[in-house]
Amino acid sequence: MPAYLTDLKRREHFHPELQAEIEFGVYQSTDITAPEIIDNFKVFLEHDDAWEEANRSILEARSEAKQKDFPAMEELADSVAKEIEWQTAMWNQDYERAYDSAREVLAGLNDSGLRGYRALWFYLAGAAAECAVAEGVAGFDVKARQSYRMKGTSRPEVAAEAAGSSCCHD
Repeated sequence: MPAYLTDLKRREHFHPELQAEIEFGVYQSTDITAPEIIDNFKVFLEHDDAWEEANRSILEARSEAKQKDFPAMEELADSVAKEIEWQTAMWNQDYERAYDSAREVLAGLNDSGLRGYRALWFYLAGAAAECAVAEGVAGFDVKARQSYRMKGTSRPEVAAEAAGSSCCHD
């Protein structure tokens, strides 16, 4: 979590208030001794003039911060309805419909920044197809294998994960 929050490329997508608070926290925790941490904590608890000064610097940083949109946010927003359809179909054990919904989600995830998310959806399509096979639906064994194989091309480190696991095992 600290590495995620301190990464400037990620932080620029946060709300300006959060950007300012994190920036202040990083500054306050860099090259600091244990006694200085205790002093800072006392300032926080006392809410005196020193705290007000720190708060003003955070407010100033907030007013200067600009929040950038996440890449591919429109693609992600457009996929939500199909993601819910997939979940509903899985819940209702309609695995053919779940597979189709997963494929519809995948059709809309084209941004290169969504490779990891595409890998997840290839896995979910494969899991739905595998569940359809377990229910005796013909032809879904090939679809399951294809989906799992495509999952590996989306994000190599995800490919080895859980190749044999799915939702439909008792």
